[in-house]
Amino acid sequence: MSRKTIEESPLEVVNVVGSGDLGRELDLEQVTKDADVYEANYNEGAGSVFLKVNEYSGLVILYRSGKYIVRGGNLFEKLHRTNDEFIDMLAELKILEESHDPSFEINNLVFIGDLGHSVGLEELVIHLGLENAEFEPEQFPGLVYRPDNFNCVLLVFGSGKVSITGSDNIEEAIEAFDSLSQKIDKMKN
Repeated sequence: MSRKTIEESPLEVVNVVGSGDLGRELDLEQVTKDADVYEANYNEGAGSVFLKVNEYSGLVILYRSGKYIVRGGNLFEKLHRTNDEFIDMLAELKILEESHDPSFEINNLVFIGDLGHSVGLEELVIHLGLENAEFEPEQFPGLVYRPDNFNCVLLVFGSGKVSITGSDNIEEAIEAFDSLSQKIDKMKN
């Protein structure tokens, strides 16, 4: 079986999130004062700073522990560019040595897709199995599906729209969507 790319699949990436660790604690109030960035908001209660290095960069959430999260919208390139700009800013502030390359990895991808037809969620929750699927329309209008063989969660709506979250792997999300689609097709037959 050949692997599909995101361009060949019915899925669209809508959010890319990564995280890193600078390996040291920080004085966030001082970072906020010293940083020459587009936006920096210090939240003392949460022990974090929300930063945008420039108008077009993604959002960086920096914690006192030195751990940080980068949200890059729907573009991998923007996520990595934002991380590089953030690291450069820290080097300019002498918080990091220029040669220091902190760990950084993609943690979560969010996708949306469309099955192309409506879905009976009451029937689907039984077909998928109550151990893997939940549907409580009084609480949430979608079916929550946690397949055993994939590390992600699929939110299925009656319209046929599907949201996939929790995966850090495009191929896995595509396979999970295809597997769900095949299970729905079997259910209809």
